[in-house]
Amino acid sequence: MNRITLREEGDKPWLGHNMHILGGHERLTFLENNYRPGRILDVGCGEGAFSIWCAKRGNMVHAIDVHDMPKYLEGTSVNYEKVAVEDYRTSLRFNTIILMEIIEHLKDPDAVVKKLFGYLLPKGRMIITTPWVDTWDWEGDHLWRWPDLASFNKMFKNYEFALTHMDDTFLYGVLING
Repeated sequence: MNRITLREEGDKPWLGHNMHILGGHERLTFLENNYRPGRILDVGCGEGAFSIWCAKRGNMVHAIDVHDMPKYLEGTSVNYEKVAVEDYRTSLRFNTIILMEIIEHLKDPDAVVKKLFGYLLPKGRMIITTPWVDTWDWEGDHLWRWPDLASFNKMFKNYEFALTHMDDTFLYGVLING
């Protein structure tokens, strides 16, 4: 099985806030070990935890989400834009694009990854994490679910992977632009 299918169109997705405690969490360690410093795009930034972490390390951070700017980003150096990723356009190119727990919310994750990949600089990296199927109850805003690492990897078969990984909750991937 490649992916669990898209939810019924009649089910309206809801969006919750997802500010995680980052200290010591494997996702933060994964980000720290795999991002490329410089210009960062945090897609679906939620309350801005990863954006703030990157900005505090001297990176130029651009964050996008469908909600109003989170209060945690006020007064920071993070450039915020309220926009759906499908509608996002920029002339900028990025060293790292972060998609932490966002692809499961997208109607067409393949198209979004392809579009965003075009914004990566040569040797740039796209960091992707998502909960895997057995770790989360069926949430109203999760449109896609991957049951294992093989199905997750198959989604990205047309890209160069630096690595993929699975822990007890999340699937992790890093795509490289050349």
